[in-house]
Amino acid sequence: MLALNNSQKALIFSILLFALFLRLININEHSIWFDEKTSVLIAQGIKYGEATSNDSIVNSQFLADKNSLQNVYLSTIADNGNCVAYNFTLHFWTNTFGTSDSAARALSVLFSLASLCLIFFFSLKNFGFKVASFILVLFALNPLSITYANEARSYAMAVFFTLSASLILWNFVFSKEIGKPWLKVFLYGLCAGIALLSHYLTASIFIAHVLIALFFLRNKKSWIYLISGGTIAVVIFALWMMNGGLEGLKILKYQTDAYAKILADYKEGSSGFVMPANIANIITGVCQVWLQEFGNTLQAFFRIRMIIPLLLLPLSVVAFLFCKNSEHRKQYSFLLILFFTQILFATYSAFDSGHTISFQPLYANFAAPYIYLFFALGLFYIWERNKIAGGILIAVQIVILNFSLNAVYNDIPKNRQANPYPAIAKAIENTQSNITCSNWKDVQMLLLYLPKEKNYTFNIDSAADDVILCDAASYDLKDLRY
Repeated sequence: MLALNNSQKALIFSILLFALFLRLININEHSIWFDEKTSVLIAQGIKYGEATSNDSIVNSQFLADKNSLQNVYLSTIADNGNCVAYNFTLHFWTNTFGTSDSAARALSVLFSLASLCLIFFFSLKNFGFKVASFILVLFALNPLSITYANEARSYAMAVFFTLSASLILWNFVFSKEIGKPWLKVFLYGLCAGIALLSHYLTASIFIAHVLIALFFLRNKKSWIYLISGGTIAVVIFALWMMNGGLEGLKILKYQTDAYAKILADYKEGSSGFVMPANIANIITGVCQVWLQEFGNTLQAFFRIRMIIPLLLLPLSVVAFLFCKNSEHRKQYSFLLILFFTQILFATYSAFDSGHTISFQPLYANFAAPYIYLFFALGLFYIWERNKIAGGILIAVQIVILNFSLNAVYNDIPKNRQANPYPAIAKAIENTQSNITCSNWKDVQMLLLYLPKEKNYTFNIDSAADDVILCDAASYDLKDLRY
């Protein structure tokens, strides 16, 4: 590590080890949910629920035949064309480490830990060891980071690459001497391109990059570097669009319109997480995004939705308002632009689509590092100047994190049970007869856990309530349903 003594290295290693523990402790506790199933199956080259004929029959060879890069590509397009970089990465990952819940999710753990390392070294270089170690602790405990480190979805990967690109941009803006500039240009373009192919909505972060450049870049060379890097990213994204991405976008547009239709058909004016895009719900959505950063489930305990933004928003901007160092104010502004651009993007998307899906925490996650970094810097700034005030704020944040982590580890509000498919697969492993399921989605998931060397024949009966064994009615699998 850069210019660190042995005790400092030991401290940082301990924090990272603790962060890894927090991300692994519960990784296999809760069953993979709908979106995770989709990711795992696409990574195996299978379109989720693609075989729908009631009289279709398939055996375990189905999985082996589908597991190819070509089918991952086709399955990605059939889904909506999004997350192609993640799907291909997960393909190689699961082929190496398996498709169990923990194995599939471990890829996200790796990207989450890599993001922590990025944040630490960035903070060390720009703010010194005390600030860097403090920020690392807060990020290690960040419930949003832990949540998406425990999902076999693209969000942790997308955060890593957007963060990488953003920190390179920071270098262009604030460094007087940019070592190996063209290497950084290439890395910026590569990271930005992969981020966009990890999730399309990372585009909000790169819109923020344009705004930052307009506000802060006054050096001709820096503009050349940024435009060159941006061109690389655009080329990478365009190549995907020309080779399947545009077709996937049609499906994505259909999914977006489907949310609007669900909302229109719902008499009460909402359908669960689908809310109409009116002023009240937009304000709630903005506050909810803020809640995600500082304890998204605290409202579940106190039923006071606004407690976090009301308490922490004014306090987190104190450092910015009272900071006399113009360079520091510029740095704080850099971070705020990254965060608030995402909020503005979500607001525009809500009004454009007619619903508030864009305010979901999984999308707010892309901007989380920047507002959390801003808050951590402000908190440290206050603590250095007034130990009592700073200590109170730190204590408040620890209480919030405690409630939030409790909710994360207890799976609130999803309240999932353990993954039933391994137990079902174990129960039917030695059967020689036909197996009847209610849909092909369950068949596909079961095939992931059944022995590959054996053949199983499945029939589909939409009227079936559970997995039915034609010759083994004694199996009671009702408690294993998911």
